[in-house]
Amino acid sequence: MSALVRRLHTGLLDAVRMGWALGYWNLRKTLWVLGGRKGRAPCQDRYDDDVAGCIRCHAILDWAEPARFRRVCPLLQPGPFGWRCSVASRAVRPFWGRAVAWIGGGLLTLYLAGAVLVWQLLVFAGTPELRFRQVFWPAAWSEIREQQAQSFFRQSIDAFRRGRLVEAVLALQSARMRNPHHYDAALLMAQVTQFQGNHADADELFQTLLSNFPVQRQRTAVTYHDTLLAIDRMPALASLSLAMARREHGHTALWVRSLLLAVRRGELAPNFIEENAAAIGQLAPHARLLLQAEAELGRNGRETALAALRQPFEGPLNVTYMQEQVGRLLQLGDPEGAERLLRYYGHALGNFEAQAQQYLIDCVQGDGWSARATFHGLMRAELEPGIVERLQTLLLRYPDRELYLQLQQRVLQRPGLAQKVDGPAMWVTALVCDAAEEGRVWQNLGVQHFGDHYPPVTHVDFTRRRIDEPNSVIHLINVLTFPREVIYTLLAKVQPEAVRLPADAKRALRQREG
Repeated sequence: MSALVRRLHTGLLDAVRMGWALGYWNLRKTLWVLGGRKGRAPCQDRYDDDVAGCIRCHAILDWAEPARFRRVCPLLQPGPFGWRCSVASRAVRPFWGRAVAWIGGGLLTLYLAGAVLVWQLLVFAGTPELRFRQVFWPAAWSEIREQQAQSFFRQSIDAFRRGRLVEAVLALQSARMRNPHHYDAALLMAQVTQFQGNHADADELFQTLLSNFPVQRQRTAVTYHDTLLAIDRMPALASLSLAMARREHGHTALWVRSLLLAVRRGELAPNFIEENAAAIGQLAPHARLLLQAEAELGRNGRETALAALRQPFEGPLNVTYMQEQVGRLLQLGDPEGAERLLRYYGHALGNFEAQAQQYLIDCVQGDGWSARATFHGLMRAELEPGIVERLQTLLLRYPDRELYLQLQQRVLQRPGLAQKVDGPAMWVTALVCDAAEEGRVWQNLGVQHFGDHYPPVTHVDFTRRRIDEPNSVIHLINVLTFPREVIYTLLAKVQPEAVRLPADAKRALRQREG
């Protein structure tokens, strides 16, 4: 053991000497060559004869293993009388190539070892997706913080899904500190801030995202919409919906639908409609008719509003506006008027959507037999993902366990369809229809599924709006990805109630921000 230690010790000393020699002796020999090679070479013994193979080398006097010096200067050769210089003084020259190679190789080795160490530390610290290239290559160092931010963001989503809200908030804060431009983290933080009750800060963050990420504007606006709807901020939702209806021409009808919902639930008519008359005047005539009916209801002009809603709109027709007009008559307790209007719009709506509206009318009238018969007729259609999603929204509006089980059976029996429909949407529909056990099959089926990451819940609570309660709609739509119409239908059923984060989560946010 002592011999091994001694060998390691001498090897380390020679390594240090080598690093010094690569620079020192090459520099001295270079200066000697540039000076005209006057006198003996600086590394040779001046008292020896200037004969190749007979001249001792001053540079190796302190070396434990002189052979190692040959890495610095290959002119050193072993002979019968020990190590000697293999050339006469006039032939001595520097070997900068070796110096560059050894020094560069040594530095590269140290750099590589350090990079491996840092990489492993970062992976151990919670960034398992980090690649070695991102640590080794300086041009990729900026990706490290981005990767860390993404890792923390995934941790926050997982914590949200498992109901550990404080942990989720802390991970989200860490993600934003690592990368302030992380869009997903900023979007979720805007949502959490809304749920926390800091509406001014949340609104500002949402507006910043709308301005700074134009490619993601539609997603930001939809998330903003869902958050405002979830916490029942109807005035803000109405303003957002009106602004987006004017800006997003390809989705105007959908934003008008949200505007109508906000005006109704927030009891904003007629003031909001009158204050924004100029903007509303730029909308489609059918949309203006629906909003004007809400204004009349706000002025206690129920009969005037009903008369306007009962009157079929001649055109141009839009499916969403027709659905809203029929649905509003149902909400106002006039299923007969809705049915008459449906007969007029039936051809424009198409056979399937007309039957879907008839199902809603039957449910409002309490005619369960007719409602089931209508739903059976809907299921006789050529099932494809869009049709299945519409049937899901109908069952979410008016749950029926038997009808859900029949729909699930039809979907599972049709070849290939189970892999094309939305798994989370089928799963949440099963929960609402009191078929949680049967709906478990969708945790591993569908075009998207989340396996073991589904929240451990058996029902959906439409009376609570806390994001940390796994049974609440607000929690479900934030930990799973649902189709747009499914989200809208779920949120529209939630009863108005103040939304807040738990006190411990608020404290955690304030401490991190402070």
